[in-house]
Amino acid sequence: MPSRADVSRAAPSRAALEWALRLVTLGALGIVLWRWTRPTPPTSSAVEVREAADTAALTRWTTTAVPAGHLAFAGAPDATTRDWLRALGAAGMRVSWSAGALDTVRVAGAGASLVAPAADEALVARVGATAATLPAPRPPRLGAVVVLGAAGWEAKFVAAALEERGWPVRLRVAVAPGLDVTQAAPNATLSPDTATTAAVVVLDSAAVDAATAARLARYVRDGGGLVLAGDGAATPALRALAPGGVGAVAHGVIGAIDGATPQRGLELLPVQPLRADGVALERRGADVAVAARRVGAGRVVQVGYEETWRWRMAAPDEAPAAHRAWWTRVVGAAAYAPTAAAPAPNDTGETQLAPAVSHTRSSSNDPAPLAGAIAALGPPSAAPSTARGRTPTGPRPSDGALAALAGAALLAEVASRRMRGAR
Repeated sequence: MPSRADVSRAAPSRAALEWALRLVTLGALGIVLWRWTRPTPPTSSAVEVREAADTAALTRWTTTAVPAGHLAFAGAPDATTRDWLRALGAAGMRVSWSAGALDTVRVAGAGASLVAPAADEALVARVGATAATLPAPRPPRLGAVVVLGAAGWEAKFVAAALEERGWPVRLRVAVAPGLDVTQAAPNATLSPDTATTAAVVVLDSAAVDAATAARLARYVRDGGGLVLAGDGAATPALRALAPGGVGAVAHGVIGAIDGATPQRGLELLPVQPLRADGVALERRGADVAVAARRVGAGRVVQVGYEETWRWRMAAPDEAPAAHRAWWTRVVGAAAYAPTAAAPAPNDTGETQLAPAVSHTRSSSNDPAPLAGAIAALGPPSAAPSTARGRTPTGPRPSDGALAALAGAALLAEVASRRMRGAR
């Protein structure tokens, strides 16, 4: 048992410890009492932030007095949601929004394009969580393709290739001076017009006289399409329409016509020189093989390859199909296709589109969700803070923990005082 002298020497330090324990007890109880009695801090304009756009939130904002709200979307809001938000803003509510990361298509220009043969249902483009929907475009009512050339394999197989791909073809071939054979009414091949003719293909300079060339020039300037193949571009009356001149013949590579790039095996009259407004569509090495230009309202495509029928007759099984597809692309690049009238915009500036059958869950057509949201609601912004003042950055003890600390400090103080004999 410690002597009275030992207790007396330990008394000052023991008393300091007891005072420290008393201060801990009073401090913990004071913090709890302050938390219970302090006023609730005001919010910053009572902004309600929702992490997802749902009908329940929009309904509550419509039926209750919420001064400001912010919606966070995974992608751009659809037409119904943005119209609802715009109506809330017009009623006096401050509305802001933000969108998640939107993926982009990596292209060199300002957008992306997709070429498809046809579409019989709605077209849906999805980028992340954003979907843009357009009704299926109305198929254009294309006219026939007039093929002019000398009697031979080239005229026969070019006409066959186009017919096999669904083009109506009117063939006119020269079999002798002053003697032509037509596959249609003579006037249909001599006087083409945009109402009945999509394009004219000239395969041989001898197939066009001065009068026909003058009619073809008028047809092109009125919007028609013209394809000048081989030495067809060398016709004096058509030379002014061509994208370029006719260069010296470049012989094909022996055996290449049976390979992966059969055009390398064909003889070529390069488009040389290329006009300033001419556009090269296909090259073979340094030579321009196919070029195009606009003339008036129409387009002219110049093809430098000669005797393309050899490609069709090549050994590979896919040669006929490749020959058909290539000629279809060439004619399609020049063909006149009347466009259907675009839907008229309504008084809000948005385009009204007719409902289209689609396998998606989209309830309405929305051609540009992100652009429509920015036009209706303004640019997206970050979610606002919901409270004033600094936000605690570390963990905070609960009221129960502070009360337990106060009780433990009080018991330790009482035990210390009893051990040294104080009351």
